[in-house]
Amino acid sequence: MLIVDIVGNAANIIYTAGSFFKKMLWLRISLVIGGLLETWYFVMTSSSDLWTSIFWNGIYILANIIMITILVVERGLLSFNQEEAKIYFSVFSKMEKVLFKKVLRAGCWLNLPADDIITQEGEPTDKLILIFDGKLEVTSGGEIVAFLHNGSFVGEMSFLTGGNATATVRTITPSRFYAWDKITLVKLLEGNHELDNAMKNIFSSDLIGKLKKQSN
Repeated sequence: MLIVDIVGNAANIIYTAGSFFKKMLWLRISLVIGGLLETWYFVMTSSSDLWTSIFWNGIYILANIIMITILVVERGLLSFNQEEAKIYFSVFSKMEKVLFKKVLRAGCWLNLPADDIITQEGEPTDKLILIFDGKLEVTSGGEIVAFLHNGSFVGEMSFLTGGNATATVRTITPSRFYAWDKITLVKLLEGNHELDNAMKNIFSSDLIGKLKKQSN
């Protein structure tokens, strides 16, 4: 096999392998490497018909290098305080830190006393809430169905479906939460497909955890 064939095949192999990367940084790095190999292939088989492809391939590579630089700089600027770090490693550890920081900026801290109603069954909710410290009681049809503790979401089903609260949730102890306005968070997720998928995975893990606790 000629070296030109090896280079051409390697470019396409890297493109294909890169499409399986979930992390944006590694995806863009694979696109740059594949693009460089593809450009090399074009040069070795150059004809007047290929120079337009070579030019635009160079622009494509440059665009990805710029985005890689931005991602690396953003990562370098990331820093969590003690409370933020606790939230990240207990709930959002599967999400890239850059995405987590964007989610954090969209919310705020919320403190509530004991015996405070957070959601009322059958009524609309305007917030998505993550329990940072506290204990909550969940009732449905007037019966206690579960207790929620640190690291659990409140209102995620309503957030995902756009419907009313499926249960009444009340604080048992003075509690501290991280809360997001539903409208603000929806707009953020609609504008970022990667973040939207990451949040859905977080919600799925939370729901699975709740179902396991209820079955025990």
